[in-house]
Amino acid sequence: MQISDPYYLAMRKRGTVRNDRTVISVLSLFLLVFVSSISSLIAKENRFKTWNTENGLPQNSVIAIAQTRDGYVLAGYVRGARAV
Repeated sequence: MQISDPYYLAMRKRGTVRNDRTVISVLSLFLLVFVSSISSLIAKENRFKTWNTENGLPQNSVIAIAQTRDGYVLAGYVRGARAV
């Protein structure tokens, strides 16, 4: 493809026209770094929650954990199971 715009040709001759792929690559890299840093900050928040007999569990020894499709967490003990 040949460009006949005199303004573009003059800018290209002076070296001030950048390659579009380079600009897109730099912007994509910036966006990737920004999104990954934001997602890592969000992921660090409330990662673990501790439950024990002081919080209402029947025992401190849990032998199985499962989550239902609607979001309930079930804890299995030696003497039975309970929704947490």
